[in-house]
Amino acid sequence: MALASISESLAFLLGALTKMPAVQAFSYYAAVAVFFDFLLQITAFAALLSLDAKRIESKRVDCFPCIRVNPTQLEEENESKEVITPLINLNHTQARHKDDGFLKSFVRNYYAPFVLHPITKVFVIVGFIALFLAGLNFSFQLQLGLDQRVALPRNSYLQAYFTDLAQYLAVGPPLYVVIRDGYDYSTFQAQNQICTVGGCNNNSLVNVYDGAPYIAQNTYSWLDDYLAWTQTPLCC
Repeated sequence: MALASISESLAFLLGALTKMPAVQAFSYYAAVAVFFDFLLQITAFAALLSLDAKRIESKRVDCFPCIRVNPTQLEEENESKEVITPLINLNHTQARHKDDGFLKSFVRNYYAPFVLHPITKVFVIVGFIALFLAGLNFSFQLQLGLDQRVALPRNSYLQAYFTDLAQYLAVGPPLYVVIRDGYDYSTFQAQNQICTVGGCNNNSLVNVYDGAPYIAQNTYSWLDDYLAWTQTPLCC
């Protein structure tokens, strides 16, 4: 597992050699994620397995650890397992004589005593709470969408275009107001409910959207263009 995790992390790091920022960010993220997943497998996962082993020894239910199993039911299960118990103990004693690997020796002799030290426990809890609060704070600062400049090489000729577009034309996504079929545009009263030119209602549909929050620019209506065209000498 150690060799596989290290090889996968190095393989993802090779993707960081590209000039595309999006691919570089993904490569760094994937490499770090695989490496920390390996660390969690040899630390947190092993710790959870030991807790589950203690739960089994205390005869507690797996999904409901607060509930103990009926003693009479345990006796029946133990009688059915007496036949395979000597074989399991034999395999266990044979496994003890095998030499421990470097990783197991390091965790047993150095890592576990360091983590179980009372001062280390305090630092772990404080660090976890700090990281959780920091992640919660930064989660509200995430921007929606992907910057198009990230998907392009740094020396692309489109970088300057998207930079100017983000600097001078950053107005957000467009908003369209659609009036369904059946609306009668032939009457002046119906037109005044939509248009914004002189003589239209102040609370017309377009005027309401012009005064709405988060609207960067004025709302354009085809009816305003049509009414302005009817007042020109080129019309009818």
